[in-house]
Order: sequence, then C-alpha cells, then structure tokens
Amino acid sequence: GQLATGATKVKAALETGEAIALVTATDAADDGKKKMLATLKASSKAAEELGLPGANRPHFELLDSAQLGLALGIESVIHAALTKGAAGEAATQRASRLARYVAN
Repeated sequence: GQLATGATKVKAALETGEAIALVTATDAADDGKKKMLATLKASSKAAEELGLPGANRPHFELLDSAQLGLALGIESVIHAALTKGAAGEAATQRASRLARYVAN
C-alpha cells in the first residue's frame, strides 16, 4: 500500500505530497520522464515554500521497466512513487544504497 504505479497515480502522489520518492525506469520515454521530473520539482518547490516536509524527495533511475516489474510483481513498470510509511521509507533507503553502489 506504500507504492503507486502508473503515470496518473504517480503524478497525483507527487502533487499531494504523499510520495517520498520517485522511481523511473531507465528505458522510460524522455517526454514521460521529463513530465514526472517537472511534477516532482514543482511539488517539491511548493512544499519548500510552505515549509512542509517533502521538499527534497529523491529520484531513482536504476532499473529498466522489466526489472522494476519483476521486483514489484507487475508485468512492466515505467513510473512508481514510494509513499509515506515504514515500507516506503525502507524501500527508499534501500534504493539510496543501491544508487550509491551503482555509482561507484
């Protein structure tokens, strides 16, 4: 329950501040990726201006759509948002560690 998939649900989670991280498949189309990142930036800026938490939400682009789908038990995932709660926060921490590992 702490994961949203699909462009519409992910965008809504970002706009409402429910999302704590954005996950995008490495093989996502550039225009879709740009739209999600623009939504992430706009909602983060709004949160910052209002002094609300969630201004610095990470964006992860580590796996392709098939790998994300396999990890989540869904056929194919292009966009996902991790949402507030213990499971979402744990997944965000694991993704951060994976991102650091991949970067090295």
